[in-house]
Amino acid sequence: MAHLGCNFAAMKNKLDIEAYLGSLPDNNDMKRDIVYKTEKRIKALCGNEPFHRLRRLNEAEWELLTTLINIREVALNELLAPTPYEVEVMGELNERLLKITDELYDRSLRMWKALNDSDLKPHLYNYLLEGCIDFERDGFDTVRTLDNDGWYGSDFTYMLWLLSEYQHQDYHCTDYLHDIVENFGVTEEEAKKDLSNFLDDGKTWAEGCYMTKPEFDDICFCYLMHAVCTHFNYSLPDVMHMDNFVIRVHLEYDKAFSNTRLQSGYYAEECDEYD
Repeated sequence: MAHLGCNFAAMKNKLDIEAYLGSLPDNNDMKRDIVYKTEKRIKALCGNEPFHRLRRLNEAEWELLTTLINIREVALNELLAPTPYEVEVMGELNERLLKITDELYDRSLRMWKALNDSDLKPHLYNYLLEGCIDFERDGFDTVRTLDNDGWYGSDFTYMLWLLSEYQHQDYHCTDYLHDIVENFGVTEEEAKKDLSNFLDDGKTWAEGCYMTKPEFDDICFCYLMHAVCTHFNYSLPDVMHMDNFVIRVHLEYDKAFSNTRLQSGYYAEECDEYD
């Protein structure tokens, strides 16, 4: 990757990349050039057209893609000098993500209570309630266009698709931006506690040198915003362009069948109700 101006390949994590880019002269044109060149390499590696399944990469290709994604993320965050317009966008998105999180917990608790009060209750030890929030990048209308997109020089439409695909294939990442799980072996009071948004207690989740920029001081960042910005490879400019979040709440039924274990008494006695 010498064409990017330094030996980025030797930098194995974002901290190394942040240290290098942070040491550069305050040259935004240079940082935009890094964004452009990394995205060009990514497209050469993964294809120019979005909205398809990312092809399976070999180990060397995956390592290269990870490095390029890290470089791009840091370069975009280094370009971020929040304008009043961007502060407004981040504030509105943060409020939206908080409402989405509250709805996830509310719908999950409603479903848990409905099932716990139903005729299924004696058999619910085989059920698991799962809920999640995710970003779905499945069309051009799922990415916002902002007034100052030219400042960053990024193809946000393509890259948000690519980053979403990368997230779902990277075994280091969770499958979703946020997820919750609850079983039916708890009391209703315990379920109410577990299925409440206890992470958002009025204290900001701002973390790192980018979310804690003084321009964002008046925003009380919610947990989901923190997760999107710090647990994945989305830069803050990427996040400001995201516009298709989904909530899913569903049940999983899981029951094993083994005559050997049944005869040995491995299964709980209540499982006999199914036999």
